Amino acid sequence: MFAHNQQTVGQRLYSLTREAYLQLLHLVQGLFAQNRSCEQVLEVLMPA
Repeated sequence: MFAHNQQTVGQRLYSLTREAYLQLLHLVQGLFAQNRSCEQVLEVLMPA
């Protein structure tokens, strides 16, 4: 039987991606709460 009582690979990937984006947004929210500029936030996310 297909995926009987188990997450499919697609469902698991979706869940992991959602969790990763949530953590990323919390990080960005915290940086903006510290009055960081967009440039500073971008440098944290994507160092030169």
